[in-house]
Amino acid sequence: MLRHSAQQQKDQYSFQARSKLEATKLQLDEQLNTQLLMLQETAMKHTKMLEDKSAALTLDYQSRKANEDLQVRQIQLQTQFVDNERKLQEEFQRQQQESAAPAPTEATEKP
Repeated sequence: MLRHSAQQQKDQYSFQARSKLEATKLQLDEQLNTQLLMLQETAMKHTKMLEDKSAALTLDYQSRKANEDLQVRQIQLQTQFVDNERKLQEEFQRQQQESAAPAPTEATEKP
């Protein structure tokens, strides 16, 4: 009977210890899940922040690139305009010189 009573106490203590251990395990699992959720939320916020920053930088780059392309095109057009104006001026001067020079006549050509 003493052994039976001792076995019951031992079983009861073992059951209480397992119950306490299981409760502690559940509590730790809950803490782990809470911390994991917090980390995931933080990671999502950080990812969104980086994506927003990336989008803003991309837009800024595209805007600056478009402005630079526009400036390059304006310079090209100005250069082309100046070159064409210079060519016209040279042609005009050549024509002026040709009209100011006396045209050779048949009489002056014969010796």
